[in-house]
Amino acid sequence: MAIWHMLQGFLGSFPQYRPNSTSVGVHLFAESYGGKYGPAFATLWQKQNRLRSNGTLPRNGTFDINLASLGIVNGCVDDLIQMPYYPIMAVNNTFGLTAINPTRAKLASASFTASGGCRDLLRQCRAAVASQDPENDGDVAVVNSICSNAYSNCNTNVLQPYFDAGRSVYDIAHLLPDSYPASTYLEYLNTPDFQAAIGSPVNYTETNYQVVNAFTSTGDYERQALIPDIATLLNSGIRVGFMYGDRDYICNWLGGEAISLAVAQQAGGSYATLFPAAGYAPIITNTSYIGGVVRQYGNLSFSRIYDAGHAVPAYQPETAFEVFARIMTGTSVSTGEIINLSVYNTTGPLNATHTTSLPASPTNTCWLRNIGITCNDNQKNMIIANQGAIINGVLYSASSDWSSPSSTVTAAAGNPTATGSVTVTTTTQVLTGFFTATSTPSPTKKKSLGARSHASAVTGLLLSLPILVISFLL
Repeated sequence: MAIWHMLQGFLGSFPQYRPNSTSVGVHLFAESYGGKYGPAFATLWQKQNRLRSNGTLPRNGTFDINLASLGIVNGCVDDLIQMPYYPIMAVNNTFGLTAINPTRAKLASASFTASGGCRDLLRQCRAAVASQDPENDGDVAVVNSICSNAYSNCNTNVLQPYFDAGRSVYDIAHLLPDSYPASTYLEYLNTPDFQAAIGSPVNYTETNYQVVNAFTSTGDYERQALIPDIATLLNSGIRVGFMYGDRDYICNWLGGEAISLAVAQQAGGSYATLFPAAGYAPIITNTSYIGGVVRQYGNLSFSRIYDAGHAVPAYQPETAFEVFARIMTGTSVSTGEIINLSVYNTTGPLNATHTTSLPASPTNTCWLRNIGITCNDNQKNMIIANQGAIINGVLYSASSDWSSPSSTVTAAAGNPTATGSVTVTTTTQVLTGFFTATSTPSPTKKKSLGARSHASAVTGLLLSLPILVISFLL
């Protein structure tokens, strides 16, 4: 509801972005925990629109939020469907990695279906919510206890055996500690100039553990079955696009694929039969690169993005942008071509079987504002002992380990951890719009993917469509 009020304020203040017809709409993209937020927000918006139409909500001073598309990027939507794929991802992924002992993985799988195990506890949680807290307010202690117990059991027995691998849950290719994507933005968000510009009286902190604990205490993660809501959105004409990087573990693509099939089944009609029958087609990113594969029928699509971890746009910015844009514009996610969504389906193999090997794990960078995630034990001990040098928020063994860029400007004044200089590169690029494929490149060809074309295309998009992008990291 808070986000609905925020949008009312935004649309009231900026009427040029107000979706006042069916031809222009809001596009909601959510990531990770957004697998829950996205459907919940969208469902509430639809409800508020109905209340406006029947006069329960005043039409003066409020606005319809006409949702055109819902995108979910590596979303954790429903553990009843996705939880069994954690042990599978750990030992039977498309990278040939056996992250943990296969016997350990079998035990984890068995704990899901065992009597009194994860699946039974999840069902008990949802039954308790339905009977004792039907508004799902999280204010019934006994329901909270049942649901938080389900969350704890499933995490401990099914998901966490992967921790034996010593690998990142966000990228199975990365050993711990994992500092990718970079935490550079944490320094930027905490510069005095930035905080003065946005009027913030406090510093930015990545994670608020009071909020985390509140979510955990109510078992928020397990309380709601969101597949019916997504299916209802789909049947109302909203485009639903799932995008999953195939190196993510915590909301992995195997579980994401299962979610997309469950949505199609729940939606019924032609979706129940024609979506699972649609084959996987290549996602043609540009003239030389295939960025993944997609299954698409009508308004529903599921994309597996190659060689990407949890934060897909950080790994594959150009491919992520093309999928993002194609979902919003209602074109073929495979090619970008204009299609008739009422009859369109992709063709190809029924399974996404592409395999490859993992790259070498990168070395970590220890960020002062993200110590727990990015720093190893030796680096933590250095910080405690006030050893080493911190330059631009990064810990070095000595200041001599940091080399100054050749083209520099002075670092932001007033930042106590920023010394030396930083590189600023400015480029002007003609906007070229979206890419539409006219042929399929050879899968053996690879193009180095940078952020330049991605940034250019995003700028063009923001000029042409009003969008709301909400991203929540798990």
